[in-house]
Amino acid sequence: MAIHKTNSITNYLDNIAPFYYFLIFPFVVALMAICFDFEFSGIFSNTQQLQVSSKQRFLNDFFALCTWITIFLIFFSRKFFGLKPDIQLQVQNAVIKQIRTRDGLAMYSATMLCFFIFFIICISSTWFPSDPIQPETGTKGYALKKALYSANPGFILFIQYFKYALSLLFTLVLVHILDARKIIKEQTLN
Repeated sequence: MAIHKTNSITNYLDNIAPFYYFLIFPFVVALMAICFDFEFSGIFSNTQQLQVSSKQRFLNDFFALCTWITIFLIFFSRKFFGLKPDIQLQVQNAVIKQIRTRDGLAMYSATMLCFFIFFIICISSTWFPSDPIQPETGTKGYALKKALYSANPGFILFIQYFKYALSLLFTLVLVHILDARKIIKEQTLN
């Protein structure tokens, strides 16, 4: 019986459904939603105050919810399902092999752990715009804010999807680092 090679970063989502479902499904739903005209005032109070189109409000709230649900599923899967024994062995062997390299141990350091936590928090905070009012001409950041407030919904879809995918990747790497640190601790105790 041959053990198939898997990507150790996506294992916790693969316990629930194939990883690519978490990338394709939200994109397809959002793409279909922006093809239709509809009125959406927003779920979150910050989104409701934004002076943007209904499609932009929908994309912001939809990808925010997708991000938080997926992060919850990753940690739920890690806590209650764990990894299958053969995949756990593959991850353990890969971590042990990687820490023997010069840069391998640095990847699993507390600094990297803080780095990924910081960026997950930063990306999650972008779902709540701080300034719901369109900027005035000549103010700081006018060009960027004006471009985002009046952008095509397809462009906003790309930006929101990119933030979602990035937060998903950072969360998966964070969970991998947590597991690797646990494996390293077990190895040093033996």
